[in-house]
Amino acid sequence: MPVATTEDEIFYIGNFAAGSNLTIERDVTDVPDGESVIAAKLVVKANSSDLDAAAIFIKSITLSPVDGVGFIEIPTPTTAILTFLLTAVNTALLTPGKVYHYYIAVKTDSNLLQRLERGFITTD
Repeated sequence: MPVATTEDEIFYIGNFAAGSNLTIERDVTDVPDGESVIAAKLVVKANSSDLDAAAIFIKSITLSPVDGVGFIEIPTPTTAILTFLLTAVNTALLTPGKVYHYYIAVKTDSNLLQRLERGFITTD
């Protein structure tokens, strides 16, 4: 299921203004046979070592669309599309120019947990 080619690959989300809306989409490929992605989360933290409980914000999505949060689509049995909707309220929590850490993880119907991506997020 990895989006990253290696566990050490780092991604970057930027070029948007604090206080603006932002849609983040990620394709999940190679979902194991017999598994389905049922949940995902995007966690934004000040430091990568911070506990999730100390996150700046967390977006948790499922197969049911939620305004201002996001949703998961399942176009084929072995793929999923994650759509996270960051609202102006979420991005306003990010100080312009400061670098934050984020990760995206998914959960399957058999409780398999997989981190797909990690990286940095910053606003203009």
